[in-house]
Amino acid sequence: MVLLIDSLIVLYVLWFLFSENITKAAIGIEEDQNGKLRLVVCPTTPNCVCSMDSDPDHQVSSISLSDDEDPSAIWEKFLRTIEESKGFSSFKTKTSSSCHAVFKTTLLRFPDDFHAVFDREDNSIHLRSSSRVGISDLGVNKKRVVTISKAFESK
Repeated sequence: MVLLIDSLIVLYVLWFLFSENITKAAIGIEEDQNGKLRLVVCPTTPNCVCSMDSDPDHQVSSISLSDDEDPSAIWEKFLRTIEESKGFSSFKTKTSSSCHAVFKTTLLRFPDDFHAVFDREDNSIHLRSSSRVGISDLGVNKKRVVTISKAFESK
């Protein structure tokens, strides 16, 4: 029994270290033909959610903002909310209108990619969260997006 458990652990570690999907970050933000930033729609697998995706299985709400606050202050507050969120690991990129953050899952520490785009014309923040590994995420990405949205809106 111990040998079986040890073998499974070794296989998991080897798979984790050598799996290309784990180390390769997802492309989550692109420019449309007008040069406007937008989030990439999710693949057909159920391990991704996106507020710019029309598929109801992947759809989440964007964050609607009021016109009262300074846009720069709103974006900084949103970035702080991400940093304070459970599982936050690091920012890969952070600009005045978009970000790419990496989160780690609680148990197995798999990396998940979180992208956000601040649409100043619509006065909203669009969100995308996706797993790098596996087919199902057991709802972790949707829960992350909802939790960050609620935490940001309550500040």
